[in-house]
Amino acid sequence: MKSALIGTLTALITVIVAPTAGNAGSVPPAALIGKSVIVSWDEARLQRVVGEANFRSVSAAHNLSIYISSAGRVFSRQTITIGSRSGSGYQVAGEGRPQAARVPSFSGQTMTFYAPMQSGGIRRQIIVFDASFTSCTLTASFAKEPGKAAGITGSIINPQNLVEIQSIIVSNAKCSVQNGNVFGGA
Repeated sequence: MKSALIGTLTALITVIVAPTAGNAGSVPPAALIGKSVIVSWDEARLQRVVGEANFRSVSAAHNLSIYISSAGRVFSRQTITIGSRSGSGYQVAGEGRPQAARVPSFSGQTMTFYAPMQSGGIRRQIIVFDASFTSCTLTASFAKEPGKAAGITGSIINPQNLVEIQSIIVSNAKCSVQNGNVFGGA
């Protein structure tokens, strides 16, 4: 069972790390073209900076803004706030560092983002749209590789740090759809 779970996690990471415009599931539904999707959620985490002795509780607020252009390109910006500190990262799907890439997969009325960590974990945001693509719901989750104490990821707030995340409890998930570009461009 352990090897099957590791195989599944590896397959998920492989699928989203090296997407191309021709991959099945990479083309957004026509109803999303020219629209923005804004999602947010809170996380109660047990984490530590790599090298520290003890894990500590941290509350993190996430905001993910997404725009689907007329050419079907997906632009996103994620902002994470912990206390009075925050950091953000902007991406075009399929560009940038593979381990940090936010590349969506589309299936029917669902858009899914997988964000693999550098070691041992993966985040997933599933956005489900209503039939008219005018409203949505968000499910955000975290999984770590069986047998690993924690998932390791780079810190968006302190880029020089690697953070080990032992557990995440997600709450207050919100999702909305709006016409136009949330980033203000055409």
